[in-house]
Amino acid sequence: MKNFIILMALVAGLASCTKESPLSETSKELTADSQQKWVLVKMTGSFGLGSTTGSEMQWQEYYVFNDDGTFLKSRVQDNSTKTASGTYASVTESGQTFLELTFTTGSELMASCYPKERLWKNSVDGLQGTWGHCDGPTLEYVRTNVGSK
Repeated sequence: MKNFIILMALVAGLASCTKESPLSETSKELTADSQQKWVLVKMTGSFGLGSTTGSEMQWQEYYVFNDDGTFLKSRVQDNSTKTASGTYASVTESGQTFLELTFTTGSELMASCYPKERLWKNSVDGLQGTWGHCDGPTLEYVRTNVGSK
């Protein structure tokens, strides 16, 4: 019985580990076209209170993910454009895969209450931010052509 408890504790410990690797399978999928642009299309308020889309959103923004593991984030708010950049990696935690963004510039655009921003790939052409987990809005993005703004 003691061995069974030790074995179960070991299995539980291994199952809770975080796997992180730059340009893993999920990231390769995101960068198959060498560059992908993801545009903010929907904001849902804290605790699911009200959604806005299009020009009704508080700001407009997009990400460009490059195949070298770097990203660019651009936000237009109140007729002012701000940009941020950094690196990203695929992270799997508790069976869910996220893109984890590390900002090297423009960290004021980070949509997170944690040290890094995370985006969850919720569909083939959809990403969802995790800021809503800590009282920020839930931000949803769709993939578009790189050449469009």
